[in-house]
Amino acid sequence: MNALDFLFVQGIFAFLTLVFALLFSQVKSFKLNRWLLLFIPLLSCAWIWIDFGPQVSQQISRVYLPEFVIVNASPNTTDSTGIEWFYLYFAISFLLLIYTAFRLQSQLKNGKRISTVEGIITYEIDGENSYSFGGRMFLTQTDKNNPLIIAHELTHLKQKHWLDMVWSQLLVALCWCNPMVWYWRRLIQQNHEYLADEATVESNQFNKKAYLLLLLDKTFETQHFSMEHYFSLNSLISNRIVMLNKTKKGQWGRLILGGVLLFGSALYMGGCAKTNTEPKTIGVAVEDAVPSETLKEDDSEVLTKAEIMPDFPGGMSELYAFLGSNLKYPEACKKDGIEGIVYVSFVITESGKVTGARVLKGVHELMDAETIRVVSMMPDWIPAEDKGKKVKVQYNMPIRFKMKTPLPPPSPTED
Repeated sequence: MNALDFLFVQGIFAFLTLVFALLFSQVKSFKLNRWLLLFIPLLSCAWIWIDFGPQVSQQISRVYLPEFVIVNASPNTTDSTGIEWFYLYFAISFLLLIYTAFRLQSQLKNGKRISTVEGIITYEIDGENSYSFGGRMFLTQTDKNNPLIIAHELTHLKQKHWLDMVWSQLLVALCWCNPMVWYWRRLIQQNHEYLADEATVESNQFNKKAYLLLLLDKTFETQHFSMEHYFSLNSLISNRIVMLNKTKKGQWGRLILGGVLLFGSALYMGGCAKTNTEPKTIGVAVEDAVPSETLKEDDSEVLTKAEIMPDFPGGMSELYAFLGSNLKYPEACKKDGIEGIVYVSFVITESGKVTGARVLKGVHELMDAETIRVVSMMPDWIPAEDKGKKVKVQYNMPIRFKMKTPLPPPSPTED
């Protein structure tokens, strides 16, 4: 999955989450809602593996590599901006996971083991909210003797809601820049509360009125938001009270309509992405520069999609290191302050050799020639494979020639 695919998946994810919030979040079908929410991320990605039919006449698979930037200072000061942002993004993701794990470990370490309820180890904690996670219950001093809260938390554990939270936290860490992912996780938490409320009341162990009074009592307590706290969603307690009093009558039509819209939208948007065979890169109409004839080499057939794509020896970091060591900023272009993006295309053959290097859209003849020179001298790649056979794949790559500092304007001449 490249960067454009990742962004498109995020868009589908946001759309499907909104569809769910509008059509399902207030429907009393909590078990169905649980699975729909959990499968939204998979639905968002499903189009990647679905064949929506033949694409446009194209025998070479075109894959866009991230932009490479060469600065005019020297070859050693080249800037691979895309790779740097990649590392920064996943560094933040990693820190989010570490922070969550640290908080859970801290609660477990500081909690005082007090008893075992139905085989579940129970801890007393100093926090404001009781919760359950990973097969354990964590109860506050005021809640540890409350049978309603204990039954509520036992339901969370029996239905293994904590596994949903692990899944949602992984998605939040991976897609933290998408605000709809955070909202999706909150919808999961909200649905967990509905499930636990419903199961606790339907167990016939407790009076429904007493349970509603407990929820009202929680409304006036000071709450502290946390991923693991199932009683911490103070702003949603009123919704929980409403949902407890709702009936399931007359909801099937809405459920069927919503389900068709949810799944249909995912497939339709995925189909639109599949038919868009020319990725748009930085607003440049690269397709205008592509020859209309189908590219063939040695009259051998080349698939439009390979199961295993080509790889530069050592990975992308080595590819950018190679470009940084060999690309030279043309002196004449430096002098004239010329900068821009050269779009280059090349084919990785069955043997891994780089052939057919050509400029799709150029800036200056010297920059174009330098780009072709360096691309043509690349070492052999690890070739693509499809159904156990080596195949050709075409890569398109933008290379930006960038002035480190703008040149001063020419001094005015005196008449």
